[in-house]
Amino acid sequence: MPKFKVTAEFDLSTEIEPELYANHFDPADDDVKGFEDNSYWRSVTVEAEGGSLSFEIEAEDEYAAEQKAGEFLTDGGEVEDNNSLTWLIQNLRFEVEEVEEEMTLGSAKVIIAGWLNAVPKTGLDGDLIPSEVRKALLFLLERVA
Repeated sequence: MPKFKVTAEFDLSTEIEPELYANHFDPADDDVKGFEDNSYWRSVTVEAEGGSLSFEIEAEDEYAAEQKAGEFLTDGGEVEDNNSLTWLIQNLRFEVEEVEEEMTLGSAKVIIAGWLNAVPKTGLDGDLIPSEVRKALLFLLERVA
């Protein structure tokens, strides 16, 4: 199955509201008395740009690779960071490209054996490839790594 490199680019946003109370400001000095907290904190939206992840996915084609990536990375999805803040994924974009793998002896063997077994029978003796040549090639393939 082909492999595809997927690059996901996205932004994040979250809402922050301070969770501070009088005890966070309470002075250690015993001379300070009647300390009151009359704070009213408003939430603020924080946006961060520049998210970029790259990974490989095995799939039938580019469309299927993007669909698989979308199973765990979704626009509007949530992710929690190391500060326990929950962020929304926004403006998610995928770039998908097929990974060209180097030919190995093992994969060459599989490809050639598959081709030899799939060649249609059209020649005078019943094969596009003479049977002696087919047997010789299969014999060599069996002995290669």
